[in-house]
Amino acid sequence: MSAWHSVSDTLFGVKVTTVKLGVNYRVSGSRVTVVHNGWASHTNWVPATEFKNEPIKNWISADPGNNAHSETIWTAKFAMYGTWSCRHRMWADQDGFKDGYLKRV
Repeated sequence: MSAWHSVSDTLFGVKVTTVKLGVNYRVSGSRVTVVHNGWASHTNWVPATEFKNEPIKNWISADPGNNAHSETIWTAKFAMYGTWSCRHRMWADQDGFKDGYLKRV
């Protein structure tokens, strides 16, 4: 199975950046049994801005949650305004339900 979580910023109703985090995992019956890998991607239409992410961490949460998790830290550098970093975490269960968040660190 595969699931992802994305967050976008808009300016005057137009998407200018999007960060996306995903996880590929296997399910057996009513349990997540293996997290194969996670992946991250971004689109950026803001001039003089650079996005990068740290290596992705993956794990299966303990019972009774038993969800596939992925996490990365995004860092953006703005030419004249400095930098910001955010933790992007997402999780998915055996039925394909997913959720996540992007939070400043």
